Amino acid sequence: MDAGVLVLAVQQYPITKQFTDNKLCARAWLWRAGDVMLTACQNVTPLLQVAEHREAGRFTSIEHEYPQILNRARAILAR
Repeated sequence: MDAGVLVLAVQQYPITKQFTDNKLCARAWLWRAGDVMLTACQNVTPLLQVAEHREAGRFTSIEHEYPQILNRARAILAR
């Protein structure tokens, strides 16, 4: 790609920040907290299933749904 074309494209469509630095930092920490909770959930779920605990189903759902949600959040933060 010609560098002149790239410069022209950036001039016509300037890159804008989606979040302030503080908001981005807060969202990154929120994502990290969710990731830590998912790992804890994955560690506890088998124990709840073996114990036939009434919350085992809820933790199993979290274990399967949260990775997709966290991946979408990570993609948003990467922009």
